[in-house]
Amino acid sequence: MLDAFLHYLDWRKVYDSSPFWGHRFYTELLTKFSIGKKVTIKDTRLKREGQIDHCYYIFVAEMMHAFGLISLEWDDSLQKRGSMDIFPYKAVTVTPLGAALLPTIFQDKEQILNDIEEEEMEDERAIWFKGIQTKFTEFDIQKSLFPLKYESISGTYHFKVMLDKKCYRIIAIGGGATFEEFHGAIQSAFDFDDDHLYAFYLDGNRYSDDENNQILSPNCHDGMFYGDESTYADEIKIGECGLFEGKSFMYLFDFGANWRFSVTLEKIFQSETEPAKATIIQSVGENPEQY
Repeated sequence: MLDAFLHYLDWRKVYDSSPFWGHRFYTELLTKFSIGKKVTIKDTRLKREGQIDHCYYIFVAEMMHAFGLISLEWDDSLQKRGSMDIFPYKAVTVTPLGAALLPTIFQDKEQILNDIEEEEMEDERAIWFKGIQTKFTEFDIQKSLFPLKYESISGTYHFKVMLDKKCYRIIAIGGGATFEEFHGAIQSAFDFDDDHLYAFYLDGNRYSDDENNQILSPNCHDGMFYGDESTYADEIKIGECGLFEGKSFMYLFDFGANWRFSVTLEKIFQSETEPAKATIIQSVGENPEQY
């Protein structure tokens, strides 16, 4: 689980940080204190460059706490988190699990850099995983865990496809319909000419590194725009990708004009017979001028 979490975390969104922030801090913690001993953050033996209570440590520390590698104790003197530059915990304890795994996770970055290819130098995740993979050589995360497989859910799906608050359509479509058919329904609902490439981004991020969140126009084939392992809209059905009521994502049409639509799954009627084709349940606002 930790391996999967670290691999698919977008570190650029985490304080513009990298997983190696604080690795010396954890090394100090492991070498200078016994397992299970509560260590105050103010202990001078934990100092790095004068201070360890820096914003970059917060997320990494809380992640380690969530996975049971360390235990954090909140600073009761703080009424709230306040400044993001303040480390809001007063003590940290290494668990037996942490003592076993933290040395693997926070290996010496310089040593790892000597062992990887030059083109990987700028990829923090490549550096991180080079260390993990030397320890768990038999486990292939990509083959073992990804792409995720969801149970197919049939029924009628009601999507709100919104250009803005004053212009949206509610479309009913079957869970057995492909995203290519959903694309066609959106094009018809907004009276577009369907003459450009498109994509659905299930995490709402056009620039996501996770290909599992991208469903592309079939014309983006052969790695012309994306990787060879991409998912294409004519190959996956709406009911197969784990959508749930309230889930929002992006539909992008025309990579030049960048028509961005916010799509929200409002309701799944599992007891209903799936419609033979998509229908517009509600239409609000005039169709925009495509050109």
